[in-house]
This record gives sequence, structure tokens and C-alpha cells, in this order.
Amino acid sequence: MKKETNMGNGTSVNSQIEKLLGLITRMAEDRLSAKGKVSKSDAKFNTIIRGLYKLIEIWATQEHKWKQAGERLRESQAYHRFLFDRNLAGVYKTKINGEIVDCNDSFARILGYSSREEILKLKAGDLYFSPSDRKRFLARLKEKGILIGNECRMQKKDGTEIWVVENASLLNKETILGTMIDITERRRVEEKMGCRSEELALINTLNKAVNRDAGLEEVFDLLLKEVKKIFSASGAAIYLLSEDEKALELVTMGLPDSIIRRIEKLLGFNIAEVKIHLKRGSLYKKALRDGKPQLLEGPGVIRKLMNEFTTNLAPARTPNKKDIEKLLPQIQKIIGIRSVINIPLISNGKPIGLFDISRKEPFASSDLHRLEVLAEEMASVIKRKQAEDNLKKWAHIFKHAEWGIVTCSNDGRLDLMNPAFARMHGYTIKELRKRPVPDVFAPEKQADFLEQFEIACKKGNHSFESLGIRKDGTVFPVLVDISAVKDDKGKTLYCVVNVRDITDRKRIEKDLIESEKKYRTTFETTGTAITIIDEDTTISLVNSRFEKLSGYSRAELEGKISWTKFVVPEDLSRMKQYHQKRRIDPNAAPSQYEFRFVNRYGKIRHVLINIAMIPGTGKSVASLMDITELKRTEARMKKALQEAKRSEKVKTLFLANMSHEIRTPLNAILGFSQLIKEQTKQFLTDEERSYFDMIENAGQRLLNTVHEILDMSQIEAGAMKLRPERLDLSELTEEAIREFLPAVSKKGLELTFRSRAKDSMVEVDKYCVFRALANLLDNAIKFTAQGNVEVVLYRRSGKLKLIIKDTGIGISRKYRKKLFEIFSQESTGYAKSFQGVGLGLALTKRYLDMNGVDIKIRSVKGKGTTVILTFKPVNPGKSISKRSYPD
Repeated sequence: MKKETNMGNGTSVNSQIEKLLGLITRMAEDRLSAKGKVSKSDAKFNTIIRGLYKLIEIWATQEHKWKQAGERLRESQAYHRFLFDRNLAGVYKTKINGEIVDCNDSFARILGYSSREEILKLKAGDLYFSPSDRKRFLARLKEKGILIGNECRMQKKDGTEIWVVENASLLNKETILGTMIDITERRRVEEKMGCRSEELALINTLNKAVNRDAGLEEVFDLLLKEVKKIFSASGAAIYLLSEDEKALELVTMGLPDSIIRRIEKLLGFNIAEVKIHLKRGSLYKKALRDGKPQLLEGPGVIRKLMNEFTTNLAPARTPNKKDIEKLLPQIQKIIGIRSVINIPLISNGKPIGLFDISRKEPFASSDLHRLEVLAEEMASVIKRKQAEDNLKKWAHIFKHAEWGIVTCSNDGRLDLMNPAFARMHGYTIKELRKRPVPDVFAPEKQADFLEQFEIACKKGNHSFESLGIRKDGTVFPVLVDISAVKDDKGKTLYCVVNVRDITDRKRIEKDLIESEKKYRTTFETTGTAITIIDEDTTISLVNSRFEKLSGYSRAELEGKISWTKFVVPEDLSRMKQYHQKRRIDPNAAPSQYEFRFVNRYGKIRHVLINIAMIPGTGKSVASLMDITELKRTEARMKKALQEAKRSEKVKTLFLANMSHEIRTPLNAILGFSQLIKEQTKQFLTDEERSYFDMIENAGQRLLNTVHEILDMSQIEAGAMKLRPERLDLSELTEEAIREFLPAVSKKGLELTFRSRAKDSMVEVDKYCVFRALANLLDNAIKFTAQGNVEVVLYRRSGKLKLIIKDTGIGISRKYRKKLFEIFSQESTGYAKSFQGVGLGLALTKRYLDMNGVDIKIRSVKGKGTTVILTFKPVNPGKSISKRSYPD
């Protein structure tokens, strides 16, 4: 049926034109019937009529074109709708925000949904296997506006993963139009071909490593490296099953060193060897039990796996289990894994270990199959390498064993043998092969060997001693062990004979017998009482000294009396505790101590006991020494010491009194002498004034001597107290030098002081160091007749050093050994050249030692002396404070 164009008011264009034409025709007929002729106005009317006809004609033509365009549009819409609905490819229209506007049935079918209505209720992001895939898709589409051949993973309604290729176009800023085709099978074929190639390359690499005799650790490291590369993994580990099959032992761990260090820092200790016990509920045990790879995903499962790993760290250093559980989220964040596959390593139907691999991105289901196939090859390579290593180990043992090892055929001839067997008998292996077995035994033992051989064949194993014979005819003792190797029916196939040269053992046994005699002699003749004590405190063995100490005979003691019978009650409880502790831990009780021993007659003796456990037994051996007389001597010595201390106190008091009694009148003499000298100097001659100088010098000399004796007595008695304080050594040295400037000037010497240290702070007792410097300067000036005295202060390697150098008479090599001895002088007797009683350097050494200052003296006779003082560095952060001590 022909369809007309609608004008918008329910009337078609054609009907409107027909009505207009009818109206014009009627108007013309009415005009002609009314006038009967045509006027100018009529001509004008006709022009209008013709114009209307022309307009109507144009209108009609345009309407026809509109009608044709509408028909073409309807045909196009129907065509595109057919393509949209019937297309085998999935077609969709979505918004950038994820809203699904429209899709066809193929789109729904590809993703496992029953209708497009189900799809329209979802968000586009829900259809991608990973949110990151959707993000990458949108980023590339926004960048280019159109996306051709984009391959990504989608997620079906049941959660399974599929691969698709999609073409998409950005229609406007908000709308995406795209198509999608399922390429899962194609990808599977491609992956299978590519994966198989990678797997074959890996197995080939491992086999090459084994063939070139690489170590098992190198094979493991290579395996982890290649598998991590193939699967883009972030971590991997290999475990081998323990011998008792109750635990997995970590062989190697494929996490980066940086991550391991961060985890160790978090735990507070180094990760030791891990041994995962296969307890009930263990994820590792489940993988081994099922014999198939298991995919572990989700934070909860990964945390459980990590908890199972960390709780099997070295027990001596593992923190509390609850503390580890608190740290697991942080450890999980550091590692950053989201997916783990545990792959059991199966060889000949039995598990030999487990391989796990982890990564931040989820694993695909195809990865499980790949790893399962790969694990079979891995297990085969590992088992082969283990077998080769074991074979090499046994070959090494066979070749390098000290025992001679040889196999014997059923006809009793030598077959395979190791070098030790041939070397033991003085032959080469070639010389001995195929010879009768009895030929390597002494003639008198050959018949006996054949009898022993028959016994071994019947019993399966037999050991005995015999005599071997060497090529040169020498005979030597041997220990022989024969093992018969039989088939399933019990028939002997061949025998393995182990022969060991026991010459040394026989000599040791002989020496042991001699040693036993010596031991018995020593046990009896030692100067102490010795006893061996059983775990139940019974005395099992004693020597004659113990008999004498206890008053009992050996027959009365051994196996009949407890050692507790001989201890006074006050000491018994302590010694019982020692006895018990020593048997738990030999080092838990003292091995030497004193106690009071009560003999048979009730007499108490003081005894020093030395006691130790006999290794491998519950017995102990005790040596007792009677120290009663020693204790009495000790008491007498204590009494004498007390008397000596009282004498020391008297001496100290005497020195103090003497010091007071001498210094007080001496100071008065010196004072009055100076006063008289000043008041009478204008009346005195030069000779008379020299008398006063002699009195002053002699008095000062005597006063210095009293000071030195008093200081030395206080130091020797330990009575001198230090008052350390922070001082400037440069200023202290200058202060000491100023005292000697008059003496230097009087002798015409040159005294210089240079300080090259920016910081010259020290912490010492000022009196001690000042007196030491004064003594050293006094000696330098006293023993230098001409020349100079040089004082230098500098810092080296953080330590202050003070050098006092003179050009004086020097010190002889012989006397240098006695420099710091009390009352020691190189010049002695009435004719000695210099004043003093020999206390100066001795006191100086003690002053400096008390303050931790090191002193070294270098001197050459006739050329001068150099003194080097080394002061400890002062902690710059330490506050400067003076510590005071009671006098």
C-alpha cells in the first residue's frame, strides 16, 4: 500500500494539493460564467492561477523527493538493525562512565549471558577480567579516538576468563561504539605453541646444566630465574621433601634481595632456613596430597600462606606468633603478591618437593596447565640430578674410603675393588682382579676365611677379625665385614667384602691396657683423695687416700655408702643442689669449692673439692684435698695482714705527723731567715748574704723532699684522691713554665714554648699534672748546662701530645731501665753532681698514670733528653664540670 507524506495535521500532501486545485478551478469557472469574457483583471487572475499551478508542481516534486529519502532512510535503518541484531560479532554501545547503552545478542552470548537485558543492568567495568584492562582500554581510546585490534581479557558470567579482540570508536566525548570477537581458542592455540617452545627451551637449558655437571644449587637458581621470566613472576621458591616426608625444606628463595632485606628489617632478625611442617590444614600439604597445582588468590588466602611460612622460621629467633600475625599485612604489602600457584614436584608417582611461584597480577587458568606439565619435567630433571649426585657421592666414597672394598663372584674371586683395598695389600687393582679371595689373607687364616665366608652367605652379613698379607709377605691384622647380595629367591648373586687395616687399633688397644695400668697407678698414688660417685650419690670407686681421709676401708665404701655421709649438715643442702644441677647441665654447678668433711670418727676437716662429670654417664669424679692446715695458715695470714694494716696506718700517721712537725718549723725558719735578710741586707757583706741564700736553698730543698715523701706515701697507700676537671693544657703549661723563668735566666738558657693545638682541653687532676710538669721542667733545666729547653704542644690523631726537649747531659742506656724507681738516681753517693733524693721521676710517673697520661722518655747520653706526654682526647659533647672527691 502506497504511503503518503503526512503534513503534520493528519492530512496527506496529495489530498491538500487536490483540494487547492479544485478550489482554483471552481473560482475560474465561477468568474467565466459570471462575465462571459476576459478582461485585463482576468489576465492578471490567470497569471496568479498559473503561478499557483507552478508552485503546486514544485511542491509536489519536492514531496516526492522527501518520500524517496524517507524510504531510503527506513531501508538503511532496517539494514543496520539487521546487522546489529544478527551480527555474529558482539556489538555494543557504552558510556565513558561504564553505563551500557545497548548491545546485541551475540555480545551477551559471548559473555555467557542469556539476553541483552542482563547485560544492560551491568557496568562495562564488570565485564573485564581485571580492572587494569579496562583502564588501559579507555586510556588508549581517549588518546587515539579509535582502537583497532585491541586484545584483552573479559570475564564471563560464571567467572571464567576469555580473550577477545575489539574495535572501538569514540563517537563523542561520552559514547563508545565497538565490536568484540571471542579469540580464546586462537589464543589458547598460540599460547600452547609459544608456551611449549618456552618450556622446551627451559627443559633443554636445565638438561644442559645437568650434563655439564652443574651443582644442584646452580640448577635450582637457573630454574627460578627462567620460570620467573616466562610467567612474569615477582617471586618463586623451591622446597624438597624431608627424608621422613613430614616437612618441606626450603632449598632456594627467588625473592629480590631488596625485598628480603625489608622483611628482615621488619621482623628484626635474618630469615633462617625454613622447614614447613606438613600439619593438618596446611596449604602446602593439600597441594602435595592432591598432586595437582593449586591457584591461591585473595588477601585472606595469601595471608594464610604467608603465616604458614613465617611461623616455620628458625625457632630460636622467631617472635611471638601473635606478633608475626600483626606484621603479616605489612609483609604482604612489601611483597605485593596477589596470586600464588603451588606446584607439587612428582617423580614416578611420588612427591619429591614443591615449587611455588607468585606475582602481582592474577594468573590465568592456562598457567596452571602449563606449570603442571612443566613441573613433571622439572621433577624429572631434579630427580636425575639428585641421583647423579648420590651416585657421585657413593663413587667418591668408594674411591676415597679408608676401608678396602671389593666384590666377590660366586666362584670366590676378586672382582671390583677400590684403590684402598689394592693399596692395603701392596698391589695394583689390575694385579688383584680375578685372583682368589683367600690369596689376600695370611696362609694360616685362609681356611678360617672360607668358613667365615660360608657363614656370611647363610646369614647375609658377618664380621670377624683375621690377618691380611701384603705383596711383600708382611702380615697385618684386619677387620673383615662380608655382606651377601641375594636375589628375590634368596640365591647369593655376589658378596661385598669390607676390609680394614686395624694395626693402629691393635696398637691403641695395647696402649690402652698400658694406660689403664698407669691410670690405676695414678689413681692410687696421687696426692689427693679420689672417688667416683654414681647418680644416686653412692660411692662406686675410691683410692687409698680417700680411705685414709674417711677412716673407712674400700670394701666398706664402694657401692655401700653415700657421699652425703661425709658432709657437715650446714654444707649438705648446698652440695645436694650442686649434685642435681650438674647432672642436668655439667656447667650449671661450680666445679671447685670448699666444704667441711666429717670422717668416721666425727673429726671435721676443711676440704677443697674438684668435681666433673664423666662424659656419657651419670657418674662424676671428685678429687678432695685436705686444706685444714692451709685454712689455719690463712687465718694466721689474715691476722698478720690486720697487723700489717695497723702498721701501715701507724706509718701513714707517722708520715703525716713528721710532715707537720718538719714543715711547720721549716716554714718558720725560712720565713724568719728572709725577714732577717731583708732587715739587715744593708749591713751585710756579700759573703754574709750568701749565707742567707744557702739557708733558703737548703730549707726549700728539705721542704720539697718532705712534700715528695708525703705524696709518695699517700699514693702507695692509696690515700691520694683525684679531683678531675676540664683544663686548658696550654695555659697550665705556661703557668708551670713561669715558675722556672728565674732559674732559666740565672743559668743563661733559652726556654721556648709553642702551642700548635687549636683545642688543648684535657680532663685531669690539676695538682697531679702541674706537679708532673714542674718535675719534668725542673729536671730539664737542672741537667742542662747550656743550650735550650723547648716545650711543644700539638695534636695528632685526635690526641694531645706535649714534648719537653732539652740539650742537657742525657741519660745512659743502663739507667733508663730504672728511671721510674723510687730513690733511684744516676749520680749517687756523697760526690753526686745534682740535688734530690730520687723521687721526682717516680712521683711524676705515678701522677701521670693516675690521670691516664702516657709518658715516654728518649735520651742520648751527652746530647739531651726528650719527654713525650700523650693525653686522652676529651669527649666534645661532654659537659665541662668539676668532680669533687672527699679528702
